[in-house]
Amino acid sequence: MDDVSKDVIERALALLMSLTGSRVGAVFACDARDEPELVLGARIDQLGLDRVKTAWLYARDTLRCGASVAGLSGGIVIPILSGRDLLALVYQDERGRCSDDEIATVCGLVRNRLVEGPAPALLPARDEREHLLLLLERNEWNIARVARLLSVSRLTVYRRLGRLGVSRPNGPKRIPGFAHVSR
Repeated sequence: MDDVSKDVIERALALLMSLTGSRVGAVFACDARDEPELVLGARIDQLGLDRVKTAWLYARDTLRCGASVAGLSGGIVIPILSGRDLLALVYQDERGRCSDDEIATVCGLVRNRLVEGPAPALLPARDEREHLLLLLERNEWNIARVARLLSVSRLTVYRRLGRLGVSRPNGPKRIPGFAHVSR
C-alpha cells in the first residue's frame, strides 16, 4: 500500500473515531491468508488486538457475510466488503451515537482506497468541508471541542473554515439545557 492510500485510510479512521467518540481504532487487511493483518492503528493496544482476534476466531463467517460483530467485553468489528470478498476489518472500542449510514460512508472511503489503489489527491475539498461541518454541527459549533477532536489548534479550525468558505450560522450561541430569552 502506498503512502497516499495509507493517509486516506488514516483520515477515514480518524473521521470514524470522531463520529463514534471512540478512543481506539484500527484497520486490518484481510487477504487469502486466514489471519487479518494490522494495517493502521490509532492507540490500539494488546486488548484491542485480542478483541479482533477473538471476533475473527468465533465469528469469521458472520464477518465474511458483512455483519458487524460486537464483543462481549466491548468493542465492535466492522467488515469491509468488495462484492463478496472481505477486504478489511475496522475495529472501534465503542459504537457511540453514530448512525449506520455514517459508518457505511466512512467504511466506503476505506474500501474505495483498498480497491482503487493510489489516489490523485488525499481528500477532496468537498469531503473535508463535509467532515468539518458534520463535526461542527454535532458539537453545536464549539470550535474548541472540534479542534480537540481533530487534534489541531482553534486557529487551524478557523483557518480551515475560511479556506473552505464556511461561516458560522447567524444567531446567538446555544447553551444546552437553557432556553434563550429575548428581551
